[in-house]
Amino acid sequence: MNIGIAGTDRQQEEDWIMDEITERGHDAVFIDPSDVSYVLSDGDLDIRYSGNSLNDLDVVFVRRTRFDLEASRDLVAALDTIGVRTIERKDVFYNPLSKFISLLSFVDTEIDAIAIPSTGIAKCREDAGQIADRIGYPLITKPIAGREGEGVQRIDDAAELDTVLADAAFPMLLQEFLDVEEEYRILVVGDTALGAVTKEPIEGDDDSVARNFAQGAEFNPADVDHLFEPAVQIAQAMNIELAGVDIVKTTDGDYYEIECNRCPQFKGFTQAHEDVDVPAHIVDYIEEQV
Repeated sequence: MNIGIAGTDRQQEEDWIMDEITERGHDAVFIDPSDVSYVLSDGDLDIRYSGNSLNDLDVVFVRRTRFDLEASRDLVAALDTIGVRTIERKDVFYNPLSKFISLLSFVDTEIDAIAIPSTGIAKCREDAGQIADRIGYPLITKPIAGREGEGVQRIDDAAELDTVLADAAFPMLLQEFLDVEEEYRILVVGDTALGAVTKEPIEGDDDSVARNFAQGAEFNPADVDHLFEPAVQIAQAMNIELAGVDIVKTTDGDYYEIECNRCPQFKGFTQAHEDVDVPAHIVDYIEEQV
């Protein structure tokens, strides 16, 4: 097979996946969507990268897209047009990039033993204040399209919110604050949960809201098999094929889904689960789809 790995930021994880692809006898090519060209002639679309046509690819796995979202979307749409399978699929790829679209996935949807925290999306300062009053304090604010824990902060009262809103960028996501006892990241590929890790607060910062590996948080193995099926249900509700599902356990013993990430980093997961070959599971899934 000819397999493309697309992304605007190539890191070690992408190299691991490409190594696994080539070890299985497939051809692997990395594609930066920002440098892809398109030619339409006589009704045929030719997708080109670094002087070569991408039309003979069997499948393209779309990884990191944050540095050129528009170019990444163009590539997925073009590949879909000529019948090249993408992971994620075109409609799925467009949706989970927005926390608003993600939120819609859970309207009238029930997940086994998992609740969704009260969440609002404000497009202006006036609505943000009213939404905050409805959710109640304390609460969390975050960018609607943020990643890796960026811009997440706790707001304790209306006065603090007013200060934040003075320089805030909209749209803004406001979410019920949960008194978290433990936070888990469950890695899902297709309909299989590969395992779970605890997301420990950033060292020396026990009050940190964002427990993110990219920002210094520590991942450790977690024995929470009872959360595997709900995590798969969450990923499937959002139609995400490779997902990092974040679930928290509160001090009251309740479980909440707080995020489902498309294209999750798995380096921290791999360090915690040395017995789980994540690139092998990913390539297994890619092969199954083709």
